[in-house]
Amino acid sequence: MPLKKASRKNRKGITPVISVIVLLLITIGLLAAAQQLLFNYIQPSLYASFDIPTNGALCQSTEQGYKISVYVKNTGLGTIKKEDIVAKEVDGVELGDDDLSNLPLEKASPARRVIHYTVPCTGEQTCSGFHTVIFGTSARLVTLDVHCP
Repeated sequence: MPLKKASRKNRKGITPVISVIVLLLITIGLLAAAQQLLFNYIQPSLYASFDIPTNGALCQSTEQGYKISVYVKNTGLGTIKKEDIVAKEVDGVELGDDDLSNLPLEKASPARRVIHYTVPCTGEQTCSGFHTVIFGTSARLVTLDVHCP
């Protein structure tokens, strides 16, 4: 007895199964790419985050002028190093590495003095009043007004 040829209607192909697997692989690839992109975007915010506690910026009178000190607490997941600091200035004057101390700042460490800057007072120039301090990392930028008596 001769075998009947299977008609096109009765044949079941594997094309739908392969297409579902390919779609799943594409979806997983897109999710992995999106996760990597978001992680690279959010990571600096998580690792270099900091806080300046209440009364963490103060001004004291010295023989050379007024000394501005800013205390910083590391609230991020990583260590804050000098190269992580993107903004550090007082009254528009960029601070050098000599004006920074206690770095690196380990994660979950208590607040420590990071900025110690002496405001130069020469001749008739008065240093009393408010001074603007800008300090920031890739995660956060803080502008403070510090009053010197």
